[in-house]
Formats: sequence, structure tokens, C-alpha cells
Amino acid sequence: MAYRTIGNDALDVITGIAPVHLLVRERMEMQTTRKDRKTLKEELLDAWQSEWTELGKQEKAKCKWTRRIIKDIKRWHDRSYGELNFQLTQLLSGHGGFGRYLYNIGKLSSDDKCLLCGGLQDNAEHTYFACSKIMEERVVLEVELGSTHNQDNLVDIMLENRENWKRINNYVQHIFEKRAKEFEAQKLRERMILH
Repeated sequence: MAYRTIGNDALDVITGIAPVHLLVRERMEMQTTRKDRKTLKEELLDAWQSEWTELGKQEKAKCKWTRRIIKDIKRWHDRSYGELNFQLTQLLSGHGGFGRYLYNIGKLSSDDKCLLCGGLQDNAEHTYFACSKIMEERVVLEVELGSTHNQDNLVDIMLENRENWKRINNYVQHIFEKRAKEFEAQKLRERMILH
């Protein structure tokens, strides 16, 4: 269900690929200065972080959710583990199969209620951190992690160690599967009502 609507800034950060203009600047400095690669990479990451922070100060800034989740670009970029997948990307971007998002881009006519609990907001924040139908799974995850996770500390917890990343990834996968099953069940119920 990819609608290719993730902004470039968010996509760059999530994938860990620096914006082209910063890569070009780094390459030019590599050719014209005597700075070593490590120094140039540090400067690139500092400039990228600065742009990411400044973007967040704009009133109508895009990618608010991703900036809230991934605050420290260097730490995210320099991780030595943690593959991304479709489901994690949806969580990190706030885009994908969430009713609020689908409504905003015109893929749903009106209803953006949670697929699982019927709550008023079907978005990444509600789905992964507040939905009452996922409370049990959330509590189990928090026991495994040894801490309460939320949108403000999720990435920090993921980056603490490989096991935390794996646990959170499994949690996200499980929720995604649960939502997909409920979506299919709702479609089936709707067909039965129409016939």
C-alpha cells in the first residue's frame, strides 16, 4: 500500500542516505581540501542534522512525525544493525495503511477510525502507542525492553542494542498483521451485508 508520498527529507533520514546537495558538497570538498574522509563525513552529518532541526522549526513543516521519532541523524545513520522493512518504514514515516493518512490523501472517503478499537484516530501514534486492542502486546514488549516506550524514545530504545531493535520490529510486524486480518474481516463483513 505504498502511495509514494513520503517527503524527500523524511525518506532521506529513514534510509540514512544524505540529501544530494550535501553529498555533492562533501565530494567537492574531498577534491578541493585536504580533509580526511572521517572529518568530511562528520561535517556532512552535522550539516544534515542542522537542516533537519531547522526544518522542524518551520510552522508548516512536513515530516513532523519522522522528526519526532528520529531526532539524532548521526546516531541513526551510524547504527551497525537494524534493517528497515515495509512495516517499520510505515511506523517511522507515519505513512501507509493508517486511516488518517489514507483519508488525508483521498484514499478513504471519510472514516479514519482505528481498524482495531474504533478509536477516533487511526494513525501511527495511536496504532503503535495507544490502541486499546494492542495493550497486551505493548505491555509484553515493555517488559521485554525493561522500559516504557513511546514516540519520543522509541528510536533511542531501538538503537540501544540489536535485541531491542528485533523486539520492536517483531512488535510492529505483529500489529501490521493484526490490522491486515481485521481489514480483511471488515471487507468480508461488508460484502456479506451487501448480499
